[in-house]
Amino acid sequence: NDPLRKPRNRNSSYLSEGSRIKIPLWAVDKWAVLGYVRIGIPRHFGRKARERIQADPSSMDLRSKNERFFMVGMLVINLIERCSNVVAASSKRNNNNSRRNAAHSLAMSELLREASELRSTLLSTFTGERLRRTFDWTLSAIDDDVSSYTKRLTEMETRLFQKGASAATAYTSWKNYGSRRIAVSETALRATQIQSRANIAKMVTPDQKGQEGKSSDIGGRKRRRVQ
Repeated sequence: NDPLRKPRNRNSSYLSEGSRIKIPLWAVDKWAVLGYVRIGIPRHFGRKARERIQADPSSMDLRSKNERFFMVGMLVINLIERCSNVVAASSKRNNNNSRRNAAHSLAMSELLREASELRSTLLSTFTGERLRRTFDWTLSAIDDDVSSYTKRLTEMETRLFQKGASAATAYTSWKNYGSRRIAVSETALRATQIQSRANIAKMVTPDQKGQEGKSSDIGGRKRRRVQ
């Protein structure tokens, strides 16, 4: 409780200058680019969090921090870079070297440096030891329960894991059954048998026709003689 600090008016619908609030990324995007608010890096992307991730990336439960950890991190970096470009362009256009603008530019430079470090951390985490461990677990997904590991994966990593597990299952299936002889289905065998019987029933040779005609003529002559 600071006695020199002016009490807030609870009935006021406006935020005082310097207030710190938490709002969704999609909501702060336009306000930050226009310069109405100053953004900061979320705690789970901060310096201490990055150090913990770099120390042991494969065992970190990134899903508990954010289901789309890598995607959100890149969106935050992109927003910081756009805001930095706007601040730099505004400083050149106004050519105002006031203490306030200088402090803002300095804070934005520090934020841009942290964003660059965050980009390196996200890239090394996504493509390094954590990715290799994920693909190693895909080989165990055929027979073992791997839910204890997959529940720590982010949405992007879960999709990669599912692709790898499907490929490992397909390879195992091909290895076990790919070199064997393919058996003919019973339907195809029955159709072949029916077709063969139909062909035998319709097949009559020319010699058989001639013999049938001669036998009928001889029978007619005998009947005439008897009469």
